[in-house]
Amino acid sequence: MFLIGSPRCAVGARRPFARNELYSYCPDEFLAVDFRKQLVAQELIAYRPDVACLQVRRPLSGAAPAAAPDPPRRMGPPQEVTQDVFDTWLAPLLAAHGFAGSYTQKTGSSAIGCATFVAARRWRIAATHAVDLTAEWAECPDLAALVNGPSEVAARLKRGLERSTTVAQAMLLESVGEGAPRRLWLLNTHLFGHPDATHVRLVQVCSLMRKAARLAAKKPAGGPAPGLVLCGDFNSLPDEGVRELLEKGAVGKEHPDWRRGTRFKPIDNRKDREQAWFDTLEAAAQSFDDLAAEVCGDIAVPAALVQACRETSITFCTDQTQQVVDYIYFSAEALAEDAGAGAFPDFDAAALTAEGGLPSRSFPSDHVALVQDLVWR
Repeated sequence: MFLIGSPRCAVGARRPFARNELYSYCPDEFLAVDFRKQLVAQELIAYRPDVACLQVRRPLSGAAPAAAPDPPRRMGPPQEVTQDVFDTWLAPLLAAHGFAGSYTQKTGSSAIGCATFVAARRWRIAATHAVDLTAEWAECPDLAALVNGPSEVAARLKRGLERSTTVAQAMLLESVGEGAPRRLWLLNTHLFGHPDATHVRLVQVCSLMRKAARLAAKKPAGGPAPGLVLCGDFNSLPDEGVRELLEKGAVGKEHPDWRRGTRFKPIDNRKDREQAWFDTLEAAAQSFDDLAAEVCGDIAVPAALVQACRETSITFCTDQTQQVVDYIYFSAEALAEDAGAGAFPDFDAAALTAEGGLPSRSFPSDHVALVQDLVWR
């Protein structure tokens, strides 16, 4: 059985823009890194995950064990961390609790990245690959044709991809201590966050899933088919194309995400992005039905996946918005949800906004963890 989780915590929560604009409701003492690290540690250790995926900004949660004849595995949250946080705090902390981990930094000058940990009692890390999603699309002729198109919209799409700094971890795990080993491909990522960059995220997910299929095809055959789990902060709402692409295996050229992408205009300077942040959010809420999709295509991934934690109503919460943007997906051919594990708590809006929003005295991140028990078929 696996426990899977997907949270996030803000490393830069005390920067002036974050402190004064994004998290102005949160007292300084609860934004302090040392305070939030304690909550992060408590949550990760309490969940006792078999797998923990951490993404942007600092570790948040994991998962809890459950008894089953065919022992399930657990996976913990995605959250972004810095190399220093990984080396000096997170890795030593979790090593003391029996975890081995790997860190992948974002591209360019970004100082943050993704980290994945596995319980050594359940898994052996057979291979780890860093997937550069700023360039992986170039390996797919159909995606490259879209991105290298002659229009200004295509040029902005390319610029958004190349400067997104987005990476993913692709990790091949082999089970230990359960007879014949079972293999699992684990993907961990944090997609580009601009509200109008829905087409960027489509290309990123499509290229990631194709890369995972190519990696899996290189591994020796024999034994049961490996499972696949994808965890991440997708920065995508449930009605956007990323979910359709993963669950149906394809997105057509008529999908609204292609039209919305026409509005996307990348801003390179962080200070300029911060100044334009709320204008961008306001514009994102406006209709784009009258826009023509200058860059669009029929794209597909090698196999459809199943969404875990489907009943979760909120994964991201501030005093201004509550949304679902974090997800766990798995391959139904090899894996299934453990019906006997029971439901993990789903915090409602009242609980999450009791202190204005997140982070807070009780939550170290503006995202909450997703946690899921999976079993082998």
